[in-house]
This record gives sequence, C-alpha cells and structure tokens, in this order.
Amino acid sequence: MDINNSPDLSRLKLKIVKTMPGHEGDAYVADLFIDGRLACIVHDDGGGGAPMYHQQWYKKKADQKAWCDLTQFVAGLGGHQILLSYGDDRVTPWDLECVVAELCERAEEEKTIRKWCRKDTVLRMPGAINQEYTIVSHPYDPSNDETILKQFPGAEIVNKRFASVSRRR
Repeated sequence: MDINNSPDLSRLKLKIVKTMPGHEGDAYVADLFIDGRLACIVHDDGGGGAPMYHQQWYKKKADQKAWCDLTQFVAGLGGHQILLSYGDDRVTPWDLECVVAELCERAEEEKTIRKWCRKDTVLRMPGAINQEYTIVSHPYDPSNDETILKQFPGAEIVNKRFASVSRRR
C-alpha cells in the first residue's frame, strides 16, 4: 500500500493488545483511541477480510462520543487519497480500514526503528521519503552529535526520538 498525501493522524493511537499469525496476514486485537479516549476495539482475524470494529469487547466498553468523533475525523480525510496497487492502481479516499492499516504500519515501523536504535546510530537524511533510513554501525552516543552532523549535514539523528531505548544495552 503506497500512501499518497498521507494525512495527519496524530489524534489517533492504536494500541495493539494481542497479535498472532493468521492465515492471510497477522491477526490482532487492538484498542483505537482518538484524543486519548477509547473509540473502538479493532479485531482482525487474519483471514484476509476487513477488520471488525466493536463498541464492546468482553469487559471493555468504548466511549460512544469517541466513536462519533472518530467517524467524523475519518470522514474529514476526504482530501487525502491512497493508491492501492491491484494492477490497475486504483485511487480511493481514506476510510477507517485504511486508517487502521496505516496506524499498524507506523507501529511496525516504529518497532523496527527502536530495534535498530538499540545497537546502531540511525539517521534520516534530508529528502528521505517514507521508510528510508541510514544506519551507521556504531552505537549512538549523544556526545558525538556534532561529529555526526558534520559528516551527514542536515540529517536527523533518529536515536534522539528513542533516547531511553538507545542507552539501554
């Protein structure tokens, strides 16, 4: 899935509760929050179909107003489009399924980056797109920031995002 004109999803947070391998991709149960309030519980059985959205899941109960805010937020993403590569490169407006898929991809990317930051120095170069990172096979040390930025002018030192992760060994 290629994201074109990716919207600002900072109001949303997807907290994965449980994941497991499924028949057609990962199966998961996750809590979807908007502005810090539980909007729904997302359940994907990993069978290749769309995820399901629950207002109540076992003892959890979502906030009805948060669900309304979530659906209004997603409906407001009309100016953004997503390119789906099914051979004919269909362009479609964002919907809740696309938003959840994007949040899952971002969570997986963050997990990968955190893993890299534990043992290496990770940089994001000016003009880098999507998941392009430069990995320097040397543990990150904040005292070397000036040297790194001289060698890689304009680079973002990604390890700074995860400072507590990169200091642990």
